[in-house]
Amino acid sequence: MRCYTWGTNNLADRQKAGRGVIAFVLPDWGLQYRAASIGNALGCEYGALLAFLRFAQDNPKVFEGQRIEVCSDSVAMVEQISRRLPVGPAELKDWTLVRALRSHVPFDLVWIPPEQNRAIEGVLDLAPRRDRIELAQSPLDSRPLPKKQSPPDIAL
Repeated sequence: MRCYTWGTNNLADRQKAGRGVIAFVLPDWGLQYRAASIGNALGCEYGALLAFLRFAQDNPKVFEGQRIEVCSDSVAMVEQISRRLPVGPAELKDWTLVRALRSHVPFDLVWIPPEQNRAIEGVLDLAPRRDRIELAQSPLDSRPLPKKQSPPDIAL
């Protein structure tokens, strides 16, 4: 199974923290995830990978026995996780978390050029997959919405 991850902070100076986006795409399923993020560009790229790994960890029945190949256009992240590039202090926390999650969700990490990264544009043009897969939601997403409160009675 192939997954594409992408993250950016949309700033000219990629070292500065700012608003950005994280995304992962599973084209075989027609599944796309996007969320707002804050951080430098490399932090957002780690955030995209971590979002996918948490999703995979929350859905073990779907991913067990699958060979997972994660594709990213982030040279720095791929090289750091592969231990070919030193990890800076800003990325150490995310790097450690990815390494820990890798023991629960084994995956191969592969660099691809940006023009091949399906997470940048997404999979909205693909037809949805026909089989039904039960996917878990994170605890935040599964909380019930608050009930609409009626205004207090006012005596006139």
